[in-house]
Amino acid sequence: MVPQLTLVVVGADASDFAGFEYGAEAGTVQVVKVANVYRSSQAAIGNRHIQASESPVFGLCHADCSFGPGALAEFTRVALEGQVCGIVGIDRHRNYRWAKDVNEITPISTLDSCSVFFRRDSGLRFDDAIFDGLHCHVEDLCLQAQAKGITVSVPKAQASHAGQSTFNPAWRAEYEIYRTRLAEKWHGVRFETT
Repeated sequence: MVPQLTLVVVGADASDFAGFEYGAEAGTVQVVKVANVYRSSQAAIGNRHIQASESPVFGLCHADCSFGPGALAEFTRVALEGQVCGIVGIDRHRNYRWAKDVNEITPISTLDSCSVFFRRDSGLRFDDAIFDGLHCHVEDLCLQAQAKGITVSVPKAQASHAGQSTFNPAWRAEYEIYRTRLAEKWHGVRFETT
């Protein structure tokens, strides 16, 4: 039986997976752990695994994400309905929307790159030419989705992301390079990023 979801979990090295938690019923999710010791492009990792997957829904997340009971089933359900979804995003008014805090499926501008779930047959792929590092590949995929009329949302689920590196100056400087690339690619499109 083909699982409904293939979830690719990316960590800096094998030790990052020690705290990774997901509550899923056996057979419904195929989890693939990628120790990214060579800092490969997250977009390239995602595209490679989209191609290799047979599941109808594809997910990509960071190893510091956690999924409580029923969370992966909810992300899978929303993705199967045709939406792009994830743990946390931001709306056009700069309000952060967390899966653990929303009361219903909440449309947003873009998801944080910590997680994304979508149908493999949607035609969406990560832009690994422009986003050849660790940042903004999910935000770009969200804008691709919206350009195709696909809703991007955060559903209610017991899921979270630690995001420890966000305040690291080196991480922030690298992020700004890719945020500039995102703005250049989508010039004229109004959007927000986390």
